[in-house]
Amino acid sequence: VDDCDLASCASNSSCHDVIGGDRIENILWRLDHGALDGVSPKVIVLMIGVNNAPLVHANGVPASAVAHGIKLCLENVRLRCPKAQIVLVKILPAFDPAKEVGARVREINAAIDGYDLNADSHIHVLDLWKDFTNTDGSLKTSLYSDQHLHLGVAGYEILASKLKLVVEPLLK
Repeated sequence: VDDCDLASCASNSSCHDVIGGDRIENILWRLDHGALDGVSPKVIVLMIGVNNAPLVHANGVPASAVAHGIKLCLENVRLRCPKAQIVLVKILPAFDPAKEVGARVREINAAIDGYDLNADSHIHVLDLWKDFTNTDGSLKTSLYSDQHLHLGVAGYEILASKLKLVVEPLLK
């Protein structure tokens, strides 16, 4: 992941199942076709949904449907790895938060909040919105390699440091 190794936040071995451009439906398919077969991780970090956000407006998909898809991914992972602690990173701010797609990201995250996922002691929701936006709500573009979607080194450093605070205690 660029020049910043997110795996460094874990002293144990780790693996990444990341495919750029993936959407929720792709992840659900991989989960249903063996992505977690034969593994029993202590911690799983799930960071999904941003690639579905542009489809909300373009295809008329409600933001709540994207949030429901994220919940389905969590349920699927929880079923396949019942002992694992799962860290859900809410969708990071992307695009222009004041415009259509950026506003849909906020709506999806708000819909995720409605599920009260933290009620499950194995699920830990990490909201980094304030870390990636200025006080006026605009993106901290210096954290993005393309200034709106893909994190740059500085963005990955923030992500890794925030993940470390959540993941390290779960590994003990």
